[in-house]
Amino acid sequence: LRTVAGVQTCALPISRHVWTTHYRIAGPLRYDVLQLCLDDLAKRHEVLRTAFTTVDGRPVPVVLPAIRLPLEVHDLSAESDPVDAAKGHEGEVNTHSFDIAQPPLVRFTLLKLSENEHWLLRSFHHIVADGWSWGIFFRDLARLYEAHVDNGVAALESPRRYLHYAVWQRAMFAPGHPRYRRDLSWWMDQVLASLQPTHPHARRLLVWCSRHARSLPRFIKRW
Repeated sequence: LRTVAGVQTCALPISRHVWTTHYRIAGPLRYDVLQLCLDDLAKRHEVLRTAFTTVDGRPVPVVLPAIRLPLEVHDLSAESDPVDAAKGHEGEVNTHSFDIAQPPLVRFTLLKLSENEHWLLRSFHHIVADGWSWGIFFRDLARLYEAHVDNGVAALESPRRYLHYAVWQRAMFAPGHPRYRRDLSWWMDQVLASLQPTHPHARRLLVWCSRHARSLPRFIKRW
């Protein structure tokens, strides 16, 4: 599985939180194996199985035990201009929104331009992933695909749950933690340096301070 290029576009007609990307895949492709890989990835990464709902007015993530990432396939090879037809499909995908209470919050559409060229469209809600996350996703996808084709087992690292990261981050940035004090001290030094009249951003920062004056005393007292 070799991805030649990825072109990202923002689905502005829907929401600033929904993004669509297409990846051009060179070489022959087995659709059944690609579907198996997506199912494996849904099992591996719980964020792909997560719904977001509210309890007593507060947002709550709910991880489902199992879910499928369906792969919708369109054969455009008979079109007079397959690339133009693929762009039309991409524009149509851009009009689809997500209900964050109904996972999966990512959709995959495979467009066949020829036997040796495909576009994989990926549309997702930003609440479940960012650019770094998709790098991990496609790394795992490539390894899984190769393993399935060779009837082997993919050599993948144990997945890291975001819950564990959130717990670590909360502890790391607690007011009494040395990391918190160090980082806050550094940022306060930057702010104070920016307040010097000779600093190029001094005027901009002073304007910001004048707009947020009420919150500054509480912030400085906490520091």
